[in-house]
Amino acid sequence: MRERRTGLGMSQEVFADSITLHRAYYSKVEQGRRMQTTCRVTQALGVKPSQFLREGGALRASGAVSRSLSQG
Repeated sequence: MRERRTGLGMSQEVFADSITLHRAYYSKVEQGRRMQTTCRVTQALGVKPSQFLREGGALRASGAVSRSLSQG
């Protein structure tokens, strides 16, 4: 999520405000500590939640997260 958000040139605070979340809460979402909000966040990033969750770990490990998400 962080790579996609920063790729859009948005700080945590600006992005959190745009989806009506407190920045501290959104920070926990990015850290994977608040999964209930994942659908809301991935939708705002233009990524399907299922795709993001399925591919996120493998893509992050390969360094391909930003490439994959920017194409999808």
